[in-house]
Amino acid sequence: MNLSRSQFKVDGLHIRACRPEGTPRGVVLFVHGATVASVLFDIPVPGYSMLEACAAAGWWSFACDLTGYARSVRPAGMQLSPADCPLLCTGEQAILDVDKVVATLRQLTGSEKLVLAGGSWGSLTAARYTLHAPEVVERLILIAPLFGTVNVGWLQVLSDPNDPERINPKLGGYRPVRREDLLSRWDPEIPPGQEIQRRDPAVLDALMQDELAADVGSSQSDVFRVPNGTLHDLFDVFSGRPLYAPEGIRTPCLLVRGADDQTSTQADAALLHARLGSQHKRWVTIRRSGHFLQAERAAGELQAVVNDFLNETF
Repeated sequence: MNLSRSQFKVDGLHIRACRPEGTPRGVVLFVHGATVASVLFDIPVPGYSMLEACAAAGWWSFACDLTGYARSVRPAGMQLSPADCPLLCTGEQAILDVDKVVATLRQLTGSEKLVLAGGSWGSLTAARYTLHAPEVVERLILIAPLFGTVNVGWLQVLSDPNDPERINPKLGGYRPVRREDLLSRWDPEIPPGQEIQRRDPAVLDALMQDELAADVGSSQSDVFRVPNGTLHDLFDVFSGRPLYAPEGIRTPCLLVRGADDQTSTQADAALLHARLGSQHKRWVTIRRSGHFLQAERAAGELQAVVNDFLNETF
């Protein structure tokens, strides 16, 4: 199948696109999480691009970099030290970004509605945007979803050591990310000695290469920078304070997570699924995968689950 690929910007927001042959069946927009930007849905390794998988199934597929990420506009504060940088890419800013992208995609494609998919922190953005514009989102896909149950491990990372009830003020406006930072989150979800069975080294290389190439303003060749406004949302969520009421979501919804995910936990997904107001809702757990499941060898299973949901008639 011949797929047409392109990249463009909307008000400084970088967008990846993959269009199928013939008349598209619909439009899908992917929203990334707190660390790796849109490349996570378009990994340049054969078999690992969600955009290509959805386009091959007939869907005009898009993924965007939010403000401060990858190839999108980098606010001036990111040229300062993290301590001097103001808070960037909060949940509210992300919703505004998605609104701009959605408006452009509706004009570009001629489609009044679209499928919205969010991963990790992006699942919060996607769900909140669905509540903001229910007339636009025809289906909602939440990958490695987050909602609002206590996550002790994450609170140890995010909390102020002197006052666990508040976020650590020393986190600053953005943070540097190195290869070892990704691995420090990824590897604990993989049984010892199974790294190669669970993760293709070429995929990790591709993610890092893309992010490093995108951050032309980084002062270090092995570091890419990401905003920390996301962490304030995550601190609330991991403290058991949901950011939205899922009862108000009526659109068909898919939840999908990796069985070994320590960030999107079984308990959190169960609570979200139970409270969703959708009449049509599915929850799928993929074995032998974790939080970065779209970048693991289980990626094909995730793509199949997503496309099955897109093909489903409601």
